[in-house]
Order: sequence, then structure tokens, then C-alpha cells
Amino acid sequence: LGGLLGSIYDAATNVLSWTELGNQLCAGLAAERIYLGISHPDGTLPNLLREPEPFDTAYSEYYHKVDPFRGAARLAARENPSAPYALLGENRIPRSEVLRSEYHADYARRRGVRHCLGGRLDRRGEVLLGFFRESNIGPFTAGDRHSVELLLPHLHRGLQLSRTLAMTPPRAGAGLAALDSLSLC
Repeated sequence: LGGLLGSIYDAATNVLSWTELGNQLCAGLAAERIYLGISHPDGTLPNLLREPEPFDTAYSEYYHKVDPFRGAARLAARENPSAPYALLGENRIPRSEVLRSEYHADYARRRGVRHCLGGRLDRRGEVLLGFFRESNIGPFTAGDRHSVELLLPHLHRGLQLSRTLAMTPPRAGAGLAALDSLSLC
């Protein structure tokens, strides 16, 4: 996990792209897909960790509203508002309920999504991280969930750091350069 933690902060400081971080997180958890959506004022939920593709656009524009896993995360946020928090999709929602959902019939099945592992980065359950596997890879484990729980606080801080740096006035550049020159080795 140490390499992934460093990559989170590299993405936050623009040393690494968020898409590259997404690729590394997928590899680290043997996931085929990853989704980190942050709500935009227009109601869409674009994926920060992947280049846009048609399925992501469909999710961003509509399916996030009917996603039973996202609904379960919001409910978990109301039940236990501590954040961050990770959960295995199969442990939170009965498979039969997922199979009957519009989300599964029109989106997840076509995408090949069978297993999911999600993490909540905020107290309201609005900023969610999702890892997805197809059935041929097998379900996520409690160990995978634990790994995500260890990564979530760092991802949360990385997003905050990225936002702060984006708002940093240009004159702060000298101070940031001084911090960059410090060696941690």
C-alpha cells in the first residue's frame, strides 16, 4: 500500500495524473474498473480517475441516481456518519435486489459489473469511490475492504490538498518550491 499512498499525494500535487492514479489503484486491488465521482453543479458525477468513456458518461448523467450501491452508501452515512468508510457491495445489498434494479438491467450488466467494493470519503455519502470486478475474477474480500479503508483517509486528504493547491495564489510558488526541495530520504 505504501506505493499507492505516495501515488495519491503525487496526483494531488500534479506529479501524477488522477487517471494514472486510477490505473494504479485498479492494479493494486485487482479491479477492472474504478469510479470516483464528485458532484458538479449541473447534477452530473464525472469520474475523476478514468478518461471518459460512454458507460462513464451514462453513469455520470443518470445511473448514479438509481445505483443501489450509491443508495446503500447514503443510507450507511445516515446510520453511521463517520467517514471514511468502506463496504463490500455484496454484504450491503442482497444480490436479488441488485438484479431487479434498473441500474443492473440497463447499466451494470452491459458493463460486466458483478462485484463491487465501495468507499465513502465524506460524511454525507456523496463522494464515493467504487472498485468493480467481473464475475470471472471473483468477489472482493475483507482484506480488500481493509486496504480500501486504509487508503480512504489519504485519498480524502489528497483531494483536499489538490483543491487547496488549485486555489493557491501564484506568489506562493516560492514557498512551494522550497517545500519541494526538502528531501525526505
